[in-house]
Amino acid sequence: MLTTPALKKYDTVFLVDDSGSMEMFWEDQLAPALAAVIQTAIRYDDDGVDIYFFNSRHHATSRSAPELLQLFQKVWPSKSTPTASALRRVLDPYVSNLENWVVEYVEPPYSSCEENKSVADPDVVPNRGKPSGYPRPKPMNLIVLTDGAPDRGEAPEPVIVEMAQRLDKMRMPPFQLGIQFVQIGTDDEAAQSLRSLDDDLREKHGIRDIVDTTLFDVQGGQLNVEYLMKALLGGMNRSIDNQ
Repeated sequence: MLTTPALKKYDTVFLVDDSGSMEMFWEDQLAPALAAVIQTAIRYDDDGVDIYFFNSRHHATSRSAPELLQLFQKVWPSKSTPTASALRRVLDPYVSNLENWVVEYVEPPYSSCEENKSVADPDVVPNRGKPSGYPRPKPMNLIVLTDGAPDRGEAPEPVIVEMAQRLDKMRMPPFQLGIQFVQIGTDDEAAQSLRSLDDDLREKHGIRDIVDTTLFDVQGGQLNVEYLMKALLGGMNRSIDNQ
């Protein structure tokens, strides 16, 4: 089973739903649980932990847990749940950066690689016309914390499918991007929406599996550190998904 030191190999990013319905969880449950999880993640992510919000444009990249928590406290839940727009705002720059890396540093171009080749394969060599030794961008472990179904027109499926297709086209390794949706609260509609992302996308669209979900355990009561730690590791370790 994957343990926390494995986080060192990934960039950890939190995308937090700050819609109005999150207010009941914000201070008493989510903030303290997220504080402990961020403190753990920062110990292993040399580049710092990123935190973004669905609505607010506040964000930070820092190795300081207090700084990240101070940012979290500046944002108060309001508005609605633009899940797709928030996902695109975080993922599109990351995948575009991977595409630029492939164009600049990989030879032959990925569009002409053999079908069974990956940019992780040793015989897909760096472009001889470019400086050598420029590593592939680190894999991303994206943790999406949300309590409700998305707004109309904001379903995350099209964005996820697009990103997976772009990764497939580049033949990125399967661990390059993991998205872990974490349900906050017990809304049945939200649970069904998240479950469909985990169970259906690969077969429906013929894409790589980049989504896991952690659904709220009604028997477990309050949101806690253990719940979020499972999510933090779950995007990188499929075995946790079936526990």
